Amino acid sequence: MQDNELTSEPAKLSRIAAIDVARGASLVGMGVYHLTWDLAYFGFVSASLPFTPAMRVFSHGVASAFLALVGVSLALAHPDGLRRRAFARRFALVAGTAPLVTAATYLIDPAEPIYFGILHCIAVASLVAAPFVGAPAWTALAAGVAALAAPLAVASDSLDAPALVAAALKQRDGEEAASLRLYWRIVARFSGDMGVAFVATGGVTLAGGVLPRIVDFLDDSAFRRAFEAKAPVAALARAIPTRLIMRADGVLVGMAAIAAAPRLYAVDFAARGWA
Repeated sequence: MQDNELTSEPAKLSRIAAIDVARGASLVGMGVYHLTWDLAYFGFVSASLPFTPAMRVFSHGVASAFLALVGVSLALAHPDGLRRRAFARRFALVAGTAPLVTAATYLIDPAEPIYFGILHCIAVASLVAAPFVGAPAWTALAAGVAALAAPLAVASDSLDAPALVAAALKQRDGEEAASLRLYWRIVARFSGDMGVAFVATGGVTLAGGVLPRIVDFLDDSAFRRAFEAKAPVAALARAIPTRLIMRADGVLVGMAAIAAAPRLYAVDFAARGWA
């Protein structure tokens, strides 16, 4: 009788070199990304480097590699179906570590703690993937397609932007209003990222879309706090002013101003084909 017949644990599989190399490369990539923050903080590189589009793509690529490796490792660790006890031990380790990241980042920067980082995502993704371990591959594929297609098949006017704004205006302390305030915070964080990435010391101007219609839910001070929470380059973010265009015909007014006095604007008319 073989050893693995005496225990609920499967026979150990030999390590796969390609997986180990991929794990090592992902760890190096994560280290490089976080190193750019340190270099920016101490002034060795541009303060906007961590926020540039290239670094954003790089960081998302590294995070995606981590998640892909989690899925591969989960499948390799449970070749004959999910072993609940082993899965529970691993999940407890990851899920127990994630709150420590939140707590540590809150102590370092209470304005911008990490509520949902890579460890949080790995924990949630592991739970989502668990039912598919050992199942035919087509079941996971079908679930993924269904998740992507669900918004096309199941929709409600109550979830559209006009209905959300109307409900928020009707009940200022309701969930809809809270959602719009959260939306403003997301706008502030993203526009702050762009402002820092392009060193837009001339200012960031927001215009069009739904923003002018939900200005009643804008808290100026909260917006600026979220916009400026860009450690270690918060000083640069604070130097970037922000504006919101409220006029519905702002684009037409701007074009008319350029046409009336083109010499006042730094526009390469020939390159744009306007000459």
